Amino acid sequence: MSTNPQKLIIAKDIPIMLFAGEFQGTLLQGVAVAVLLMPNGRRYTVSQLVSVNHKDEAEYTALIIGLKKANQLRLKTLVQLGESNPPDFYRNFRD
Repeated sequence: MSTNPQKLIIAKDIPIMLFAGEFQGTLLQGVAVAVLLMPNGRRYTVSQLVSVNHKDEAEYTALIIGLKKANQLRLKTLVQLGESNPPDFYRNFRD
């Protein structure tokens, strides 16, 4: 169990998109999910069941469905945070 409390991710000025994809290798099925956090506190969630051969495919699908939702919302600026971002990348989003 971790002794470090988790920090909340809050969109202060720019919308943030969190995205992830997972798959069950034996079934070649997975899920792609993206959550858009807006500065006004609103949250949009999109998800999709996918047929994939690799976890990366599910994650790329999550990125794409999130970007499509951002486009529907006519967002011009967006910070994208996915599972494959290197740990140092997140240092910019603490506190």
